[in-house]
Amino acid sequence: MAVSLGERITFLRREKYWSQEELAMQMEVSRQSVSKWESDASVPELDKLIRLGEIFDVSLDYLLKGEGRDRETKQEAKIPRVEEPQREEEPPRKERPSKEEKPQKEEEFQKKDRGGRQPRFLADGEAENYMLLMENASKWMAAGVAACILSPVLFLLLKGLSEGDMLFLSEKTAGGIGLVALLVLVGGAAAVFVLNGMTLEKYAYLDREPIVLSDSCREIVFRKKQEFEGTYRGCISAGVMICVLSLVPIGIGAILEVSRAAYFYCAAALLLLVAFGVYQIIWSGYVWGCYERLLQEGEYTIEKKRRNRKRESVSSIYWCVVTAAYLLMSFRSGTWGKNWIIWPCAGVLFPVVCGLFGGRKDREG
Repeated sequence: MAVSLGERITFLRREKYWSQEELAMQMEVSRQSVSKWESDASVPELDKLIRLGEIFDVSLDYLLKGEGRDRETKQEAKIPRVEEPQREEEPPRKERPSKEEKPQKEEEFQKKDRGGRQPRFLADGEAENYMLLMENASKWMAAGVAACILSPVLFLLLKGLSEGDMLFLSEKTAGGIGLVALLVLVGGAAAVFVLNGMTLEKYAYLDREPIVLSDSCREIVFRKKQEFEGTYRGCISAGVMICVLSLVPIGIGAILEVSRAAYFYCAAALLLLVAFGVYQIIWSGYVWGCYERLLQEGEYTIEKKRRNRKRESVSSIYWCVVTAAYLLMSFRSGTWGKNWIIWPCAGVLFPVVCGLFGGRKDREG
């Protein structure tokens, strides 16, 4: 019975002990395209056929007609790894490599498959769209956090003016205006967080699942990351330095023993500096994290993604227990204001609990 083109591609791929994802990377196509070729649902274009011949070191005649190399049977195409006695007229077949001799790329895919998750192929256009979205979202998210930090500034300024009798408004009116400004800024920031979160939700799998990029796309992302590295380091350093220096106005006020009204101005200056420093840190961190997600580096390696999935399951249970404990203690004692201490204590213990349960799951796995 004649062997189809798809069966011949399957045979050649299995002969090299490649997965469909690995062949897709070599061909710079999606895994679904390779699957369609092998199931004869579609036929590769001419340039793809030439590329297949180069990769498998066979001629086009062999791919299309089975000529130019000893023809395999249909049974061999389906079960290429079964060792059979070699015929004298056949060229010697390649020996199956030992576990130690397997290509490094195959070992990497075996690690990715651990836990039952196959690598997800990310098309070039999808990766480019994600980078554009993250570059835009980074500015909005940083601005939202800065707005939350700046929200009390107007209240502090009006409070200082009213304390110094420089404002023709009552103290209550000034406080009300400041409170309205605070709520408007916090509400606007919350809307920014929600909208950007919804926009990026479809790419949430990048934090949890292993992905595969084409060689050309990986090279583009790597180059962008290298170009941005200097900006990232500069923004982080400047942001941290500004946050530390934000205490200077308060310190100067204490040294000079300024009036009560001036202390409100010093506090407003502190928040302005902190907002500017935090903006630099968050903006650069979002862009840098985008590149690390695509390259699966830093906090987004395959192993760390696996640990993060376990941490998410532990986190959901842990905080539900903490909330239930807080409500139970507060209802029974009625001391809602005093029981707030449970939250910082739970935050301190959370990494310990994640480490204990994560390590236990690793040993069981």
